[in-house]
Amino acid sequence: MNELHRTGDIVCDRYRILSLLGEGSTGSTYKAIDLIDSQTVAIKVVSFRRVRDWKVLELFEREAKILASLEHPAIPKYFDYFHQDTPEDRRFYLIRELIEGNSLTIEITSGWHPQEAEVKEIAKQLLNILIYLHGLNPPVIHRDIKPENIIRDANEKVFLVDFGGVQEIYRKTLSRSGTFVGTVGYMPPEQFRGKAIFASDLYALGTTLLYLLARCSPEDLPQKRMKIDFHSHVSISKKFARWLEKAIEPAIEDRFHSVENALKILEEKQTLALRYEQPKYSRILIENKSNNLIINIPGKSWDTMFLLNHIIIISFLGLIFYSLFWIIRISKYAENSILGIVLVLFIIGILYLFFLAKKGLKKITTNQVFIDIRPKEFQFQQDFFNHAYIIQGQTSGIKKIEHSQKSKSLVLICKGREGSSLQRILVKEKDITHFKRVEFGSWFKQAERDWLQAEITEFLENL
Repeated sequence: MNELHRTGDIVCDRYRILSLLGEGSTGSTYKAIDLIDSQTVAIKVVSFRRVRDWKVLELFEREAKILASLEHPAIPKYFDYFHQDTPEDRRFYLIRELIEGNSLTIEITSGWHPQEAEVKEIAKQLLNILIYLHGLNPPVIHRDIKPENIIRDANEKVFLVDFGGVQEIYRKTLSRSGTFVGTVGYMPPEQFRGKAIFASDLYALGTTLLYLLARCSPEDLPQKRMKIDFHSHVSISKKFARWLEKAIEPAIEDRFHSVENALKILEEKQTLALRYEQPKYSRILIENKSNNLIINIPGKSWDTMFLLNHIIIISFLGLIFYSLFWIIRISKYAENSILGIVLVLFIIGILYLFFLAKKGLKKITTNQVFIDIRPKEFQFQQDFFNHAYIIQGQTSGIKKIEHSQKSKSLVLICKGREGSSLQRILVKEKDITHFKRVEFGSWFKQAERDWLQAEITEFLENL
């Protein structure tokens, strides 16, 4: 492509071109010096001859108009906007403050590996810029926040540029019938439908931060349920991961309510609200203190005499039917041994129920769960026919809690070794070091599992 200007060219008898900063398909950005006051500036120029879509000129004019109305230390100052005619072309010029630094894209491709603290600091600076923009009257929604449009200087200060879009927007940005502008990979779902709101800038900011952490376009990261699944590609704290998840939620209603809300949570001045609420039908009791989470999950109670009577009746009917089968010689010898085992189990069950009744236990409880999580230690207890099975250990041994699609249960994923089913049944008190998975709640409904998982996850992350 032929350059619109060369080093040494003078524009409008005032600005001398020093070097090329960036080039797009219809325009370029140059570093220049103002011959009147010797100030270094940035000149963005668009060629009418190269424009294939009138939207380009509209966006360029929009940027000039918006910059002229803005006044923020992290947004380049507007100096001038004009056009010049030549025999073959008409060129439009925007003169703005020159920001000495590199875009985040250049920084990453040059080998920069930002750590979580650096990325969070960039997020805070950008959020403060958005607070200013969204608070204007009328408010300004950038609509194209991406690594190319964020400049980082030598003092690690970031600047937001390209209001209205000029440079890379032509090669990498979608535009249809003038309805929307945004860059694929950084653009939230609603912008594909031509709708841009405050939360749209938050989504773009979140995906920009993901680019810094994963060092690849968000478009190249895997997706799960229409949402970017970045966890296996970044190494960050659980708190920051949850913050990012909230920022890039595909559904608008699931994102942060405002930029101010996002900033307060990032600065830990406010707690991230849970996405799920306890269902009205739930009987689970939770006591959530700053350093102690107690969960009491009621089980099912059975009347002892009711069970005893039914076991006796079922046993008696079973004996009658088996005797009839045996008489007509349908049964085989192998079935006699099976019958013996069944009879022994029934007898043990009856004796056990008589034992409970003698002790005055009128109720038998099953599936009652008690969980007590503290900063250093935790205890998991599940009652099965009035016997408590306990798993206890160091809280640091709990890696996470997740859903098991197979068993429809909640599962505590631990750092221990896998224990056998026999160990889980025979050992009354077990240390967490013997277990990788502790399952419970298979009788919960989906909404109850989602809510309880969120409660436990948030508590563990805030320890």
